[in-house]
Amino acid sequence: MFWQRQKAVLYAAGVVAAVWLAACAGYLAAKSRKVTAEKVRHYLRAVDLAKLSGDARAKALRELANKLNALPYEERRAARLDREWSRWFAAMTEPEKGEFIEATLPTGLKQALAAFEELPEARRKRAIDDAFKRLREAREQLAS
Repeated sequence: MFWQRQKAVLYAAGVVAAVWLAACAGYLAAKSRKVTAEKVRHYLRAVDLAKLSGDARAKALRELANKLNALPYEERRAARLDREWSRWFAAMTEPEKGEFIEATLPTGLKQALAAFEELPEARRKRAIDDAFKRLREAREQLAS
């Protein structure tokens, strides 16, 4: 009878240990899959878009779009301000740029663009000039 109790306790301890191991493994797996701005930067550095062609190029662009879409807003903004980003964008063809922007543009921004297109020409030009000014200021702040 004493052995049966010990056996039940050992079995329960084994089950608890197995559940803890499974939970820890799941946590580590989820943590490693989480996309961060640093992982996007690493991907941008690791893959040279200019050397790719055809399906490999399309796959690399899709993967980058998926990584950017998985980022939270602030990290996405930080990733887009990276210098590596401009190297990739310069290597894209015009159709690729259009498809990439369409794939990574949030829905709310699409609605804002539609509203922006309805503005008078003078207000659009002023808004664009102001946006470029803010971008230059932000880049200067990040550089210092």
